[in-house]
Amino acid sequence: MKVLLLGFSRIAQRRILPALARLGLRGIEVASLLAESTENQHIGVEKRYFTYQEALENSRADLVYVSTINSLHAPLASSALRRGFHVIVDKPACLTVQEAADLTELAASSARCLAEATVWAYHPQVCRALELFQGGATRIAAAFSFPPPPETDTRYKAEWGGGAENDLGPYALTPGRCFFGQPAEAIEARILSECRGVTTSFALMSVYPKGRSLTGYFGFDTCYVNQLQVAGPMLGISMERVFSPPAELPMRLSVIQNNEVRGIDLAPADTFELFLRDVFEAIRVGEFSGFRRALLADSLEREALRSSLLRSKNTV
Repeated sequence: MKVLLLGFSRIAQRRILPALARLGLRGIEVASLLAESTENQHIGVEKRYFTYQEALENSRADLVYVSTINSLHAPLASSALRRGFHVIVDKPACLTVQEAADLTELAASSARCLAEATVWAYHPQVCRALELFQGGATRIAAAFSFPPPPETDTRYKAEWGGGAENDLGPYALTPGRCFFGQPAEAIEARILSECRGVTTSFALMSVYPKGRSLTGYFGFDTCYVNQLQVAGPMLGISMERVFSPPAELPMRLSVIQNNEVRGIDLAPADTFELFLRDVFEAIRVGEFSGFRRALLADSLEREALRSSLLRSKNTV
């Protein structure tokens, strides 16, 4: 599998390239707009392009991984699909439902894989929690928040797709899909803080069929919090560092079952490596429609989140 990476983001340097290296991929190509960069210092990087268009026109890669500012995700993914590449896109893959609908239709018509890299649920701690619940979860409480980034951070640039609803919205809503297996019936959200024209934190409550619910808060205006609690009639599980677990960090599930508390220790795991392995295997066997369906479903829920946040802003 040959890979072309569009963008040289922090996540590309810290997580994507190391994961590709662990999978044994070499000959990776990188397209970066940075005047000075260090792509060739990363294991496996073979070639650099200085524009995205040049890369898409000349690369012989099988798959394009888009890791740019959010506003370029959908346009670059569309260009890559039209040129016959399989495509992975950093979350959020799309900023609107229309973008998601157009992309998924294009991927289906061209018989190419289109996957959004919302990778947290690939970690063994989440897989183990899903095994223990066996579909019996009824309540989810989630929190992912961290201190304010530097003023130059792209999260503060609305025109680039910044804002907490885009940066953290995928984490806010995908636990419901993972543990409930159905879309929300209703999503209500409120802006908690704003800065420089973008939402910097929000709270939400989502209601699902059969009386199930998800609540949480997300943003970049507090100390570091990264937690997921899932409960059912006889079982409760707490997970730390769940949405961005370091690849080298062992994890421990806290389990309450039949009023007894126990811990389950799990070895370190790289969610990006596990996700990429899954995508590569899906491409090998030609069965990748599930990624496309997940991307569209998640985009629909993010649109409901954005609409609710806008309503809350207009009523203040």
